[in-house]
Amino acid sequence: LDRRDATWLKRMYLLIDARRGVADFDRAVMGWFDEARVPYSIVLTKADRVGRPQLVRFVNDVCMRYHSLLYGEGTGDGDGGGDDYDEEDEEGAEGAEEVYQGPVVHVTSSKTGEGIEPLMWSIDSDFVDAAAQDLIMEEEYGDR
Repeated sequence: LDRRDATWLKRMYLLIDARRGVADFDRAVMGWFDEARVPYSIVLTKADRVGRPQLVRFVNDVCMRYHSLLYGEGTGDGDGGGDDYDEEDEEGAEGAEEVYQGPVVHVTSSKTGEGIEPLMWSIDSDFVDAAAQDLIMEEEYGDR
């Protein structure tokens, strides 16, 4: 995948099952998106199936990766655990001029509805211009 081949891609949403966490394959896909300069956001699904501490750990893992790309610093704590981001695991992460990963991690559950509305607004904001969004907000919520 090359950015010139993917110019029509506005943003990709990478869905990650919260029961499984961020796997090596997910990290590889993120690396491919970075190399191809394709903007993307992370969505953790099935949030109702895992405990809050585990969700926080997964979100922190993704946020640390974002921070590492943004500031060019390694963020692993060196304990050898598989859940820590290590710059050497990502090809193309070194010296990134731009960060293509979105800073927001969407945590969702279709069962409870948690996070679905903010995710839909995020998707909407990527594809609808500001004037149309204002019109939608006015129609949806009126003058409050």
